[in-house]
Amino acid sequence: INTEKATSSSVVHVLCSTPRMVQVLRTHLTGADLEVREVEMNGKESDELRNAEVLIAEPSLVVPFLNDMPKLKWMQGTWAGVDKVLHHFKSQGKVRSLKDESYRSQPCQAGKLSWA
Repeated sequence: INTEKATSSSVVHVLCSTPRMVQVLRTHLTGADLEVREVEMNGKESDELRNAEVLIAEPSLVVPFLNDMPKLKWMQGTWAGVDKVLHHFKSQGKVRSLKDESYRSQPCQAGKLSWA
């Protein structure tokens, strides 16, 4: 057992109300040298999420925290669809129109959501 403290890049944070999601992920990621850390909805979740670099989350649970996650590099939703996340960023003017193809030639900017 590795007793060293996990670095933030070796931690997968999970914010999900699906029963046993964390246990299933831990089982399937055995040997991957990753720590799967459950983010509990207890009023202190924003502190935990602020340090998250990799996150698996329900969009409806994570949307209130998206603006306060400066280290986030990658997020995977627990179900198909990104409507709630896109609506959140669109309401703040942080989503470029997908009909405007100019986004493909521009580098991704911090705070902007774009596709390549």
